[in-house]
Amino acid sequence: MLSKNIAFDKSDPFSIVSVEKGQWQITLHLKSSQKKSRCPLCRTYSRSIHSHYHRTIKDLPAFCNQIQLHLGVRRFYCHNKKCKRWVFTERFKVHFTPYGRVSKRLEETLLKLTLLLGGNPGEKLCQTLNITRSSSSLIRLVHRQKLPSRGEVVYVGIDDWAQKKRLSYGSCIVDMERHKLVELLRDREAATVEKWLKKHPEVRVVSRDRFLHYRKGIGEGAPQAQQVGDRWHLLKNLGDALQKLLERNRQYLKYSLPQKKRLPALPVPKSASANSIHRRWQLEQIRRLHQEGLGLKAIAGKLQMARVTVRKYLTLSEPPLRGGGRLQVNIALFERYVRDRIREEPHVQLLQLFKEIKALGYNGGRSVAYNHLHALVDGRLYPLQNNGSYLDFLPSRVRMLLVKKTADLSGREQKIVTRLSLQCPQIGLAYTMAIQFREMMAAKQAMNLKNWIHRVLKSEIPELISFAKGILNDFEATKNALTLPWSNGQVEGQINKLKTIKRQMYGRASFELLRKRLLLDTS
Repeated sequence: MLSKNIAFDKSDPFSIVSVEKGQWQITLHLKSSQKKSRCPLCRTYSRSIHSHYHRTIKDLPAFCNQIQLHLGVRRFYCHNKKCKRWVFTERFKVHFTPYGRVSKRLEETLLKLTLLLGGNPGEKLCQTLNITRSSSSLIRLVHRQKLPSRGEVVYVGIDDWAQKKRLSYGSCIVDMERHKLVELLRDREAATVEKWLKKHPEVRVVSRDRFLHYRKGIGEGAPQAQQVGDRWHLLKNLGDALQKLLERNRQYLKYSLPQKKRLPALPVPKSASANSIHRRWQLEQIRRLHQEGLGLKAIAGKLQMARVTVRKYLTLSEPPLRGGGRLQVNIALFERYVRDRIREEPHVQLLQLFKEIKALGYNGGRSVAYNHLHALVDGRLYPLQNNGSYLDFLPSRVRMLLVKKTADLSGREQKIVTRLSLQCPQIGLAYTMAIQFREMMAAKQAMNLKNWIHRVLKSEIPELISFAKGILNDFEATKNALTLPWSNGQVEGQINKLKTIKRQMYGRASFELLRKRLLLDTS
């Protein structure tokens, strides 16, 4: 009786006859205590016993031992003459399923374990927990599950995810009210989105990015729904437009180095690299072929370049910059200061000199600094390339400053923006327009959107004009983004979860397995 109270509830329709303890295994002999059973076909009760047999069922492990159940089961006669089945086996409402070789609670545990970890990691954890299960068995368990019904979905978010980056993409649909993934689509075509939405006429709001196929599919499949443009993607598209503007005017990205103390630079000329010469040759070839009347596709094929790159080069007066995102300050700028310090204190330590030039603005590596300081201390001239007293700011870095509020800019960043605005009126005007758009978005002032677009169209800045025309083509969705509280943030979170599970399976899982792992609730 005590063993039954530990393993099962008092209301369970069977009793434990005996318990056997083996090496790493405990066997429980169970006997059914049901007085009658119902036929699974006609649902008629019967008390007439036909025969007995035993089932061997695995259960959850306990005390570092595998648990095996020997369940004595009876067969009953069905007295319903109209029923096709004469003899049937008794059923149990809890713990055991017909034809099952494992208990329900073990199966539920294995299912959750597989949904969280996958096949191979799940198999290794099963070995740790003293459960005998292969990865294939765990995956088959997931495939056997039926997907749950989500009910009605009113507020929906949609975005794409990469099955194979740059080759094939699918769509992820999320219930933004319940924060649950409701469907995973094989592609991101307008017809596929339209077909799914027609099955859900209750949808009232759809949040999305500015992808044309989604706009078309939602318009055809759910004309009653409000489309909401994602605010993050709007800001990103604005940043892309600003980056193109900076690339077109990259000569203004050079400015004098702000320092606490003016330090002269070594007059060493900067030599052109092989890559910069090749990029300049590419720019000349693209211009020549474009003047001859060739299209973007033909030029890209002839020069073995991407069409996007060809289109970008046609808007530039100089080849684009190459380099890392961090702004390097040349060590040679501090040479005069270091020489003066050595004359004042001949036995000064290199660590002290390194700390002092760091305080003056040096942000390079320790090894380069020590090599140069060693040469100065020993009286040798250390040959170094010098970039002059100007820094080349990458457009991808400066674009982030042009969408920041003035109060959020540091002193150094404020100097950069102020200098750019004074040197290039177009950049200054674009900065003002970008701040106005961001403030309008933060304050949810949708009524000012049309006035902002008209001012941009008169600004003669082609990059911002292109951005404004894109908003006009999708005006209602952008207006809803400035009035409604919905955005694609929850969808992006679900896609991050999808990417984690996809990489956990090493990219070898089928679409159906990935879909089931995401749609089955593990909470």
